[in-house]
Amino acid sequence: MPAEKDLIPIISIADAGAGILAIADVTDEWLSRPHGVRGVAYAVRVASHADSMSPRYDPGMLVVASPNVECVSGDFAVVGLSNDNKTIKQVFFREDKVILHSLNPDYDDVEIEKEELEFCDRIIWSREPKW
Repeated sequence: MPAEKDLIPIISIADAGAGILAIADVTDEWLSRPHGVRGVAYAVRVASHADSMSPRYDPGMLVVASPNVECVSGDFAVVGLSNDNKTIKQVFFREDKVILHSLNPDYDDVEIEKEELEFCDRIIWSREPKW
């Protein structure tokens, strides 16, 4: 970890098909903590070819998610599944199901059992890429 304080790790994100993304557990890239972001958080860079959440989260964008902020129906979140897949989706909770909604109409919604949801970390900040 870098010596500077108030840095958030940027975790790589790569396409794993059908809008589901895999997140690497190792990072060598850090983001200065955005104003107003408190507590435990991490950043994810949307892969250059991941377009399932366009136009809200376009390829190259940075999003910051927090495991300490409750994820409720309708939130945009980094979601972890029991099969080790991870994704950025809008989530909707329905009785014993969870709907993972893509904003891009080229992708179908994914319906999973609640037991398949490992984590749902609400996105609390985002930034356009600096090209």
